[in-house]
Amino acid sequence: MKDLEEFIKLFELKVPVKDNFQYYIDTLVKSSYYAGLKDLITEYEKYESDVDFLGYRSVVSYKLDYALPKLVKHLSETDAFKKMMSKDFGDLKLRRKDHVGINDNKVLLSVDFTAANYNALKTYDSKGELHNSWEDLCWELSIHPFLVKSKSFRQYVFGNTKPKRLEKTQHENIIAIVDSLIKDFNWPEEKFVFISHDELIIRMDGDLADMTGKIIIFNNDIEKVMANLRISIPTHYKIFKNNIIEGGSNGMGVQTIYQIKGNALVEQYKKLFKMHKSKFYKYFKTHILGEELEIRDLTFINEGEIAVWSVEDDSIAERIIPEGELSLEEIERDHSYFLNKLKEVGGLSGPQKRKIMNIAMEICPHCHDAGSGCHCWNDE
Repeated sequence: MKDLEEFIKLFELKVPVKDNFQYYIDTLVKSSYYAGLKDLITEYEKYESDVDFLGYRSVVSYKLDYALPKLVKHLSETDAFKKMMSKDFGDLKLRRKDHVGINDNKVLLSVDFTAANYNALKTYDSKGELHNSWEDLCWELSIHPFLVKSKSFRQYVFGNTKPKRLEKTQHENIIAIVDSLIKDFNWPEEKFVFISHDELIIRMDGDLADMTGKIIIFNNDIEKVMANLRISIPTHYKIFKNNIIEGGSNGMGVQTIYQIKGNALVEQYKKLFKMHKSKFYKYFKTHILGEELEIRDLTFINEGEIAVWSVEDDSIAERIIPEGELSLEEIERDHSYFLNKLKEVGGLSGPQKRKIMNIAMEICPHCHDAGSGCHCWNDE
């Protein structure tokens, strides 16, 4: 793999320390949620080879110099885009709601629009200029199929095609669906715990024995509502339960995904949500895999240095000094002149001072010995 950073961006992977990338992959694929990750890496390496054969400097160059402008140009020239831009939304009242955090350990059902930005624009497409799907459109425009798999790339493309208008179109549909479910199908408004421009989440109360029946009824009602409203955007359903483990009602934790089998809800897999990458593997190994922690699960980059979390709490247990570099203690002891000059620069943390000192001394190994001052760094 030539460009690790681009792969991480395309699929929003958590990689606290890039040198540990292979370890992270080997750890992630132990969960069924990441089962296809190694195949994805193989496909990415083939993508890199294809891009190289086409004559582009890198996969980033292919994305920014070819794929992005070609898609944006095509989309912005369609009749669908022009219709969206000319639509008068009038005094449309949009509303949002987020009570997911206070519904911890409750069974929730999420309904969201699939490829929401693309399908929102497609609702204006009467000429077939957008084809049948995002994948079909990209195929017709000769966009590499691997790049098409990336959700972040699709969002990047539509972020350049009047995203506020697209969002308003999605939101208009979501609000119409919610209002109809409440008014026409008697779903209590207070059970809707989340409403955004492209997703709604409803709480399913009652005994687990009754839960599957309620979920099936709700899904059927959604289909009826969308048919009545003539909303043809594909939807994706997810049954889940959150367990917040840190940070209060807006914190991070473990999400359990369920599926219906017969008359029961059966656990499908678990995943972390809202988890910062620095803590990701500490919690992934503990709460998802149930395995003992090792040093690579605890390491992350902090102020340019490798730091290690404490196992017991969220304090930093130690910092790992790269081989061949001096610690701040060694610098304070042996090279105080240069360090004192650096202290005149405000706002620098200890690790930042240590890094600057090591870089400077690597460039000019004599400066830190110059008791009379740094001559080659001082114009005077």
